[in-house]
Amino acid sequence: MFGWLLCCFQALFAPFSCYSNMARHTEKQSRETFHCPLCERTGDYLSPSKHHLVPKSRDGEVTVEICSDCHRQIHALFTLVELEREFSSLDALKASPPMQKWTQWAGRQGGGRVAVRTSHAKKNSYQKDKSYGAV
Repeated sequence: MFGWLLCCFQALFAPFSCYSNMARHTEKQSRETFHCPLCERTGDYLSPSKHHLVPKSRDGEVTVEICSDCHRQIHALFTLVELEREFSSLDALKASPPMQKWTQWAGRQGGGRVAVRTSHAKKNSYQKDKSYGAV
């Protein structure tokens, strides 16, 4: 008896489930291709992310939209103090040797997310400078 009831329930609501699947499918197809101004990669596999050029903790309000891979790499390479003092523009980030090296490497990788690693210099700066937040 319950099997028949379950079968009727599924038959009743089955037509509506196909609409939600269609909506998800068209949503994936309608995703625009994104061009990252930092690594110069373009593709629909890149997810945009807003990066504060001056960190929010330092009252930064200006943002730039870059890919999430670059955003993660920036915060893996540089401290908030370095970002505020030395890398508060997109041109300064592009010109930094560690970021140039990473963007060249990322450009050679296939589509999709790429690996991000914290630099040894950043790890060492946390250990040496215990007054991390102080300006």
